[in-house]
Amino acid sequence: MRIPAIWVVGVLCLVLLPAPAKASMTISCNGTAVVQVTTVTDSNQLQTKHLQFTVEWGRVDSVSIIRSEPYSWGKMVNLQEEMAVTTFSGDDSHMPDFYENELAGYLAREREQNAPRVIESRTLIGNREVLTIRVTPFDIDSASGQATGFANISVEFWGSENLLVNQLSSTQQLMELTRMETEGRMSKSIFFTALSSAAPEYLIVTGQALVDAFTPLAEWKTIKGLTAGTVTMDEVLAMSAGIDDAEKLRNFLIDRYNSGTRYVLLGGDETMVPIRYAFAANTTSMPTLDLLQICDLYFGDINGIWDVDGDGVYGEPTQDSADLNAELLVGRLPFCTPEQVTAYVSKLIKYEQNPNDGDYAYLNRSLFIAADQMRDYSGVGEHVLLAQSLPPYVASDTTDLIEAPTGVADDPPYPLAGSSIAKLSEGWGILSLLIHGRIDGWVLRSNRYNQWPKSFILTATGVDDTHGFLPNIPSNGMPGLVYSIGCNNGAFDLDTPPY
Repeated sequence: MRIPAIWVVGVLCLVLLPAPAKASMTISCNGTAVVQVTTVTDSNQLQTKHLQFTVEWGRVDSVSIIRSEPYSWGKMVNLQEEMAVTTFSGDDSHMPDFYENELAGYLAREREQNAPRVIESRTLIGNREVLTIRVTPFDIDSASGQATGFANISVEFWGSENLLVNQLSSTQQLMELTRMETEGRMSKSIFFTALSSAAPEYLIVTGQALVDAFTPLAEWKTIKGLTAGTVTMDEVLAMSAGIDDAEKLRNFLIDRYNSGTRYVLLGGDETMVPIRYAFAANTTSMPTLDLLQICDLYFGDINGIWDVDGDGVYGEPTQDSADLNAELLVGRLPFCTPEQVTAYVSKLIKYEQNPNDGDYAYLNRSLFIAADQMRDYSGVGEHVLLAQSLPPYVASDTTDLIEAPTGVADDPPYPLAGSSIAKLSEGWGILSLLIHGRIDGWVLRSNRYNQWPKSFILTATGVDDTHGFLPNIPSNGMPGLVYSIGCNNGAFDLDTPPY
């Protein structure tokens, strides 16, 4: 007879780093064992948790979660209203409830994905296995954005009588697995799999040469409350199958997603971490390289089938079946040397910890650069429309670096390259580039629409009255966000280091 055999009751620890358990005990009564665990709780942060247990192999049928002691956590999501701007003639897809509907759909998917479940179980030695349970200790109301937290989480195991369950801290699990591997009672492959049964929420994939340079970033993510880890491409390729390195990496990430990973940083350019090219149209032959696009969404959309017809062309609209929804949130830092990684990671951590040494005013200032069709869009320019979408407390400069008098003017005189570098040097929280791009910069102004003569802002070093050079911007301790719609600005595969 199968009965609800084990109750594990715990108050989830919601602090940045796990707190030690205050009490833990196992009680057997009439063939039923009860394990109670109490930990320190902090309601200032909500985050998904992974609880790990050792049990006898094959004696657990199912697991259920009971959440109790609800409390109001406050407003977690600020719902927005869509701007009353028609972006294209006859476009009625941007309805006032657009954001709310999107939020409701997102939350529905999250609830399904975050439903309590045994993520992975592996036989360790003899008749023992490790079960990893994912628990989401909060709900969000899609209509109001209000979050409700649950202070008490009960894990109920259904299985055989006399089922014994022990909860492990990550340190305890690591020590036990290390001991068994050292004693030769577990193969290295099983050892790795068991250790990774609860995959890090934030995973950095990189080359061996860059691991040390990325370590401060992984440590910073851990301090912020995410479990973080690093894996090299050599390790990925040794563990995964696929027709090429990109597919092997995707299959590896699918496995990590099923074990708890939600954020992935591809740490390197194509010489360190593979890329997947995609094509935005249907075709019967392989397009030339200049028509293909680097598509890291291939690694994040793990439910889509990116090459249904098997022709080696990925992402075709109807011949393939990519759903274009990212289950994994994937980003890339396209570097190839430790020095590049160290410089960026230092800026990133500075930005998140203490930008401009505590004077944060610049973060609420945005600078728009617009030229050609983007400058003339809809009669007012994309820069004006986008600036209107920012919060009212953000001060936007939509004049100084805008091509003038118009984007289509014959040989427009403004903006000047020298004054543009000076303006960029002032420090901005947000920089939006609405321009024609190139691998090493962008077009600042041009004759009519992107015709010669042109003035550029370039990543190269130099001094020139016609062009501006980004290395001439002094280091001012004010890193910000840069957004670009320029073609080829992200074409790191076509460049030669340094970028």
